[in-house]
Amino acid sequence: MFVQQFNRKPRWITAAPGRVNLIGEHTDYTGGFVLPFTIDRDCYVIAAPGEIAGMSRIFAADMGTAEVGAAHGELWLADIRKGLYPLVGGKPPSGFARGSWKSYVGGAIDRTRELTTKAGGKALANVDMVIASDVPAGGGLASSAALEIALAMWVQATSGVELAPWDVIKACREAEHSFAGVPCGVMDQAVVTLAQENHAIMMRCREPYKPVQVPMPASDKLAILVVNSNVRHALAAGEYASRVEACKQLETLLGALYLSDVDLASVENRRSEISEDQFNIATHVMEENTRVHAAVDCLKRGDLCGLGQLLTRSHDSLRDFYRVSCQELDAIVATAITHSGVFGARMVGGGFGGCAIVLCMPEVVESVSRTLRDMYRAKFSRDCSMTRVNPAGGAAVIVK
Repeated sequence: MFVQQFNRKPRWITAAPGRVNLIGEHTDYTGGFVLPFTIDRDCYVIAAPGEIAGMSRIFAADMGTAEVGAAHGELWLADIRKGLYPLVGGKPPSGFARGSWKSYVGGAIDRTRELTTKAGGKALANVDMVIASDVPAGGGLASSAALEIALAMWVQATSGVELAPWDVIKACREAEHSFAGVPCGVMDQAVVTLAQENHAIMMRCREPYKPVQVPMPASDKLAILVVNSNVRHALAAGEYASRVEACKQLETLLGALYLSDVDLASVENRRSEISEDQFNIATHVMEENTRVHAAVDCLKRGDLCGLGQLLTRSHDSLRDFYRVSCQELDAIVATAITHSGVFGARMVGGGFGGCAIVLCMPEVVESVSRTLRDMYRAKFSRDCSMTRVNPAGGAAVIVK
């Protein structure tokens, strides 16, 4: 794609993976526990010094439908030396498209550039760049974090400065808050940066961060299917933000810095002061934190049946207590868990569409996939898509 667009070979190549959160959903922004792993699907940044004076050409291969040259995508012409989306008074500039791919790219580059500049790195010059990804966008697999971290790796490579991983993680999270308007926790950027191949990371999403690498089962023992519903309901962004706000309100009411610091007995003692919805939200957060620890124990013992049961209970809680599922995800999970050889299943990500994961025996992958496709087509008159994924490593500079 780069050669096709710019008729020469690239100088820099960086990559960052997507991720699946095995369990610990909607706990990260409450200071709770998570258990994610990266997958063998990546976002790539491929670049070379710019050839046009005063201009960068940034081509997003997976965005838009406009034909540029011989490929479909969107081309952004900008002067990278001046900053793509600098903050003005701590806020994004007026008139920019919040949540657009340009805001993600500009925010991640500018926030990382601030760090490399302070560390004495070389100033960014204009560049020709292609961004391409096989991490499904909007599927709850951290496609945005993969993009942000891949760009941050490129900024470090071209500036000649290697930053502390947690500085990069926090800078990219801040970019997502400011430019995408998504009040996410630190989980996605952390696992994309820190992951080790064939491991998950158990981490509490608050300082001091103490990520622990947890070995995952071998691929001949456990198959992990990502089932993409290929739907994204319009209420997703607003409902996600409302859950974050509900947790903040509970923290204020209960006098806690983080909701995950509170135990369920304390919430029950204040039952008369909170709504039914608030009580259910708190119940999910506290029980989900417990499920994370139980899942780590199952992995250490090789108890795949117990692990699967925890995932299914997590889905039930996300559906009934946290109310972030949808009929498509519920149908995928309900169908999967009745299939022989399936250990468990649940929705992943923010919810209201996107993906579910199914844990099963390797020998039933084809049968499970066929059953889910047939059910989904019959019930919703459209297709879901399935990919078997494996725990992968973290972000990397492939070519300096």
